[in-house]
Amino acid sequence: MTATSPRPRGRILGRTDEVDARLHELDLTRPLLARVAFEGDIDRRSVPPFGYDGHEEYAAGSRMRSTLCERGGETDGGWHKGNHLGIPVAFNHDESIAIHATAGTAGTGQADGEPHNGSLKGPHSRRAASEAHEGRLFSDDDKPVDFWWFFTHRDEDGLWAELYAPVFEAGGIATGWAERVILGNLGPGMEPSLREPQSPQDAPDIEIPRRTA
Repeated sequence: MTATSPRPRGRILGRTDEVDARLHELDLTRPLLARVAFEGDIDRRSVPPFGYDGHEEYAAGSRMRSTLCERGGETDGGWHKGNHLGIPVAFNHDESIAIHATAGTAGTGQADGEPHNGSLKGPHSRRAASEAHEGRLFSDDDKPVDFWWFFTHRDEDGLWAELYAPVFEAGGIATGWAERVILGNLGPGMEPSLREPQSPQDAPDIEIPRRTA
């Protein structure tokens, strides 16, 4: 039997003081990221009940990037819209940090969880993660962009969130992390008012009276 390699694991920041200190280093705040997460969750839960597969997470990610950029002036980060290796991200002012909002799996926002990306990622994501990870290990004058996923995940207990620096070995699922900054369960927050999904209805029988000449 072939032994499997352990998942790469870096540091996990979960205490309130260390999370807030790390967010300050990244020119972010807990209230800003909570607002971003809740705004994305509203769009996630407001998609058409019989819409395209994957629409909910696409809508959530798009809204989260937009909200981070719209409110980017609230911190020194000056967050703005951009693309890193073809990946839609929010950049900080000097584009040394890139954040891509995407769905996390169960375990997101929990220090003892082992989440990964909820949707497959391509070679650009793997390259971005690889360069960022190497930048943490080897400091030089041409430091790679610090690449993060902003994971959110909703379950019956609420909305969970964290910043996650992925590590890839192969394929489109992250095999581990270089760093996780745990925001935890954000609570009910700005819950959207949604219509209950309706079952498809049969076309009604409509009698059309015939006109006689």
